[in-house]
Amino acid sequence: MLSVEHVKKLLNDDTFSNKEIEEIRDGFRDLAEIIFEKWQKEKKPKEKVCPQKYTLSKKENIV
Repeated sequence: MLSVEHVKKLLNDDTFSNKEIEEIRDGFRDLAEIIFEKWQKEKKPKEKVCPQKYTLSKKENIV
């Protein structure tokens, strides 16, 4: 976890209190966990679906 001092450097803004810095840091960590969980679900192999039938155009109809 990032320290308060490190987050202060990243924000480059001295107007935040330590408590506000901790809340910002913790909020971004929560957001990162949500994004990571969503990524994990999306990368799981999905059911294979048959591709749609390919229809030939008039130019491709070869008899």
